[in-house]
Amino acid sequence: MSSMVVDTLDNDDTTSTVGAMQLFLESCYSAEINDLLDDENTSSLAVDLGKVIEFNVELAQTILDRATFCLPLFNVALVSALRKLTGTTASSMDGARVHVEHLPNHPALQRTKMPGSEDIGHLLTISGTVIRTGMVKMMETQKRYACLKCRGTFIVRAQLEQYNYIPKPARCLAPGEDYCNSNAFAPVEGMDALEARLCCTDYQEIKIQEQVGRLALGTIPRSIVVILEADLVDILKSGDSALVTGTLVRRWRGEGACNRPDIALALYATSVSAGTSGGSLVSITNDFKLSFRSFWQTHASAPMRGRDIIVASMCPQVYGLFYIKLAVLLILIGGVARADSSGLRVRGEAHLLLVGDPGTAKSQFLKYAAKLIPRSVLTTGIGSTSAGLTVTAVRDGAEWQLEAGALVLADRGICCIDEFGSIRDAEKGT
Repeated sequence: MSSMVVDTLDNDDTTSTVGAMQLFLESCYSAEINDLLDDENTSSLAVDLGKVIEFNVELAQTILDRATFCLPLFNVALVSALRKLTGTTASSMDGARVHVEHLPNHPALQRTKMPGSEDIGHLLTISGTVIRTGMVKMMETQKRYACLKCRGTFIVRAQLEQYNYIPKPARCLAPGEDYCNSNAFAPVEGMDALEARLCCTDYQEIKIQEQVGRLALGTIPRSIVVILEADLVDILKSGDSALVTGTLVRRWRGEGACNRPDIALALYATSVSAGTSGGSLVSITNDFKLSFRSFWQTHASAPMRGRDIIVASMCPQVYGLFYIKLAVLLILIGGVARADSSGLRVRGEAHLLLVGDPGTAKSQFLKYAAKLIPRSVLTTGIGSTSAGLTVTAVRDGAEWQLEAGALVLADRGICCIDEFGSIRDAEKGT
């Protein structure tokens, strides 16, 4: 993809942008670049956009405004820096990539809601929950053709906007002073190992949706497809809280001369990071530990009074209902799992069913519990996703994929289901 951009933007602006990026990498990431040369298993460099802002504000603004063109140029700048450092022009360095991360904390750049068509080509960071992960595939990124007239060879690259389709060229594009304009050519077979490695890359598509806990109750969360390549694949799994930085693109498939193409938005990722996979997101500081010990030392002679203070602070917007608050708090704290000598595991977590008349703050308790636990899903009886509460098989082209439901997304967390009486008949057996 980087070579395609360089070919189409071969001008002074492109040269100056690549030069500014290379100067930044050599000034701020010289040690990391040296580590890339020493580690054969790593070919990517994580770049903090905050450092780019400190080094060159104009360059950072250009990256944000023209991310579609500038991010591939960052890869070219990294390859140039590697070649300059080693003093060689080896093609083995052509696969080096730059992963831009840590965008400024601004609502226009850090999103909790899915972007729209007005954000096409912009660099964004989206937080969400992974609800579907596709298989890791090998994708052909380019194909070499040989002209049967002038005997020249040229490369045709995959079109990201057309689901990585490699179009057949209409005329000869072999380098030279003049194109021969021939339309007779054939694909070149028998590439060497290095060219074959550069022509193919790992490829995976995942789907993330807006975090249900940040939406109003009953709102259906939106989702978007995320495109992962190279070393970004197989990092996230269903249920993970993901932070994805990438460029918003649109994709379509040709449906014929008289049919309207189906255009969809996707996020071409440049960096991904996974949140919790069962662990807590709460950082336990020393001050927090001292405060905890001091509280119980103060109530050492009357521990039940200390318990009452904690229960009273549970869901403070609801007056009274002491025993309901105590039950919800015990569910959130959980128990201790145990396993007997035969290996049978008995879970330590319990379920809780709140039954009451309308207006008795049942939904308030669910919202507060979901807000209190780092990994939680707040949904209704009809399910917050098309997968319902458990999991469903979704056909994606010629393949079947599993899409996680509310219970899977809340694994090792808490799942709060409001309006349980409206649950689907198909889900009652689960």
